[in-house]
Amino acid sequence: MGKYFTGHIPDPPAVVARRKGFHILKAKRGLGVAPLPLKTNNRAKLLTALGGPGILNQKDTGSCVGHAIASAITLRFALMGKPIPLVSPVGVYDVARMISRSPNADGSLPPLSDDGTEPNLAYSGLAEWGACSAATWGDYPATSATINDEPTPQDMMLTADFKLSGAYFLDGTAGDQYLRDLMTALAAAYPLSYALAASNNTFQGYTGGVLGPMDDAVDHENYLIDYEWDGSNLSSLIVYGTNSWSEGWGESDVVGIGGGMYRANRQFIAKYSDSTAVVDVSAIGSEQ
Repeated sequence: MGKYFTGHIPDPPAVVARRKGFHILKAKRGLGVAPLPLKTNNRAKLLTALGGPGILNQKDTGSCVGHAIASAITLRFALMGKPIPLVSPVGVYDVARMISRSPNADGSLPPLSDDGTEPNLAYSGLAEWGACSAATWGDYPATSATINDEPTPQDMMLTADFKLSGAYFLDGTAGDQYLRDLMTALAAAYPLSYALAASNNTFQGYTGGVLGPMDDAVDHENYLIDYEWDGSNLSSLIVYGTNSWSEGWGESDVVGIGGGMYRANRQFIAKYSDSTAVVDVSAIGSEQ
């Protein structure tokens, strides 16, 4: 473990196999008909004053999956012009960990443990129990002292602001089409959750520049928000990612945000393509 904490557990191969070919916005492929813009600027809405999540800090917890997905949902609402309070990062983490637990012999459930989770479990939990704001559960900033003080599923359902109706994984085996799907999503203002290798010195010590592929194990979740390219050659593609290690890590070109972001090239993106997913919050229905 490096200086910063991770916690992403890759989805099982059987889960990955079932979602192959399941593309972003499958029913709205017309979004990709028009020429893709040379760059996007979704990160302009990252600021909390504009309804964005800001740069979160998971601190000494393994809750990166919860922080990435909660941030992506919050930013998506801001980009839609319908800002909501910060979605609870620990709440998203909790629903995933609850689903993954196996009952004890007496039928009781073991306590939660802060050792990470799988993204598909977080999306399943959001669909089953819903999510609410960080203010409702009072669990942000995250801390290892309270990360396992779980609400019950009943608590979640009673306090949920919404339930998730749709989440789509991009097909990481589709080559250039995968990259175009990713760009299509970002051009339509859909942030994407994304997993990568983060315990190596290159990523742990990143302060700026364009990252290439790294050979370490995939162990961390964050989300992608923007891209830029030359309009013809996908080898020129650069994506902008947002992390949950505070503004003291990484870089930023957003006025009012000092750090917490990174840039990466096509090889970096392709290396970690199997876990890229988007939450279609236009399909989220209020439960209140």
